[in-house]
Amino acid sequence: MRNLFLLLLSLSSQSALAFDYNQKQQFFAFGISFGGEELGRTANETLEAGGGFSVLYGFNIIGNQNFHYQVSLGYESDSISASNGDGSFEKITSDFIMLKKVGKARFGAGLSFHFNPTFENSAPGSNFSNKMPNAAGIITHVDFITRKNFTFGIQYEFIEYKPEGLINTSTGQPVDSFDGNNINMLFKYHFH
Repeated sequence: MRNLFLLLLSLSSQSALAFDYNQKQQFFAFGISFGGEELGRTANETLEAGGGFSVLYGFNIIGNQNFHYQVSLGYESDSISASNGDGSFEKITSDFIMLKKVGKARFGAGLSFHFNPTFENSAPGSNFSNKMPNAAGIITHVDFITRKNFTFGIQYEFIEYKPEGLINTSTGQPVDSFDGNNINMLFKYHFH
């Protein structure tokens, strides 16, 4: 991860000279994600560390028509509900992605930071709220311009959470980490 971070930092510093930072385009996005370690299950639903819904607000900083920076702040949440209790996993996210435009598509990679990841469970015998340390991950991203102000994107995120004091109720052992890797489908509306 350190090598990818250094590569992205190097590319962004080299391409920063070609950017006109006055060309900004705002966007709102809605996402649906799948994946990550299973944290809970009911008869009809599954709670996943990387699953659920997300809303984002951000900026595209447009460069020389070939390179864009994308910066966003968002909220992600997944939850399940049963007659004997509820479960949820939520976090605040901030993404920094560098994109190369090719025709009506953009391809890129970047970093994602998750703040205050919180896993809650209200089932009998395991009622808890576990606030974890902030986590950092890597994103690969592609999106397509579908109409003038709309894009559809898919991104894959590699991230791991390290809970503190969380016990696996099946084994009775402490949980050191769990996988939050996910695929996220994003629907974006762009405006000035």
